[in-house]
Amino acid sequence: MSSIRAQFEHPTGWLGSVVGMLMSIKNRERSEWVLSQLAVAPGDRVLEIGFGPGMDIARTAAGGASVVGIDHSEVMLRQAFRRNADAIRAGRVDLRRGAMPTSRLPARRSTRRIRSTRTSSGRTSSARW
Repeated sequence: MSSIRAQFEHPTGWLGSVVGMLMSIKNRERSEWVLSQLAVAPGDRVLEIGFGPGMDIARTAAGGASVVGIDHSEVMLRQAFRRNADAIRAGRVDLRRGAMPTSRLPARRSTRRIRSTRTSSGRTSSARW
C-alpha cells in the first residue's frame, strides 16, 4: 500500500502511468475550482508547479493563456507532453522536468500581478504573473 501511495508523490514506471490517469479523473472537480478562482484570462502567463498529467495546463492553454510548468516525474512529463502537444508546438506551453527550488524557469524580472490558490492540502496549485 505504501508503494502505491508513494506513486502519488513521485509517479514512476507503469504504476505511475496508471496513477497519472487516476489523477486526471480524481482531481478534475478541484482543478476546475482552482482555475475558476484564478480567473485566468487570454494572454495571462501561468506557472504550474507539479503539473501531474497536464490537465490544468490543457484547460488553461485552451483559454488562451501561456503556461510554463515543471514536474519532477518523467512519467507525468510524458503524459502532459502528449496531452498538450498542439499547445507546445504552438509555443503556448513550455513543460520541463525538475524539482523546485533548483530548477530554473523563464520569468520576467518585473511582476505585474500574482494570484495563487491553495488546494485542500495547503499547497499552492497555480499562480500567474
